[in-house]
Amino acid sequence: MATEVTKVKFEDTNILEDVSRQLATQDFILAEIHIPKVSRTLFVAVSKFLASIKSQDAAKGIVFKTVDGKFLAGAYIEFVDGHWVYEWTFNQADMDGVKGDNLIPSTHELFIPFLTSAAAKLYGMKFESESTGLNISNMILDGLIQWLDENVKDDAPASLEQVGVFEIHGEVKDGSIVKSINIDEEIKNLVKDDASYQS
Repeated sequence: MATEVTKVKFEDTNILEDVSRQLATQDFILAEIHIPKVSRTLFVAVSKFLASIKSQDAAKGIVFKTVDGKFLAGAYIEFVDGHWVYEWTFNQADMDGVKGDNLIPSTHELFIPFLTSAAAKLYGMKFESESTGLNISNMILDGLIQWLDENVKDDAPASLEQVGVFEIHGEVKDGSIVKSINIDEEIKNLVKDDASYQS
């Protein structure tokens, strides 16, 4: 008998409240209702960024880490057998195929304008500083990881989705939680296509 998977909407989790509260401790006020906007902005920005640097000759990627260097998530694009493969991951080892300077930290000056531009084009939002959007993005990614850690049980996989943006999934295999993240097809297609943002 198949194990039933608990699926929760991103907007119904405590991640929104937690991010808003963390920001408040830094004297930055962002209402919970705006957190999903930043989440969508993040995934669109990364997709547009990877579209701008992709190469048929080598895998290219971006990595998100905490200030103290803990891996949060990564995304990469590579050309395989005549088509583009674009993946997000919570597993640092999945980024091993992206070599040297082809793996760009999210703090790099090349990426930040994509985050700023996506926020403006999608929602008319402007971040207080270049680091603000990245800071919120990292909090969201960390919140997704923590949610999986707290909600996946030995006999109960769990999934969380932001409709039209992403779905994360976790299940226990060999005593450890295996986490995965898939992004919505429309956002994924931004890496293949330079069409304007869809709001």
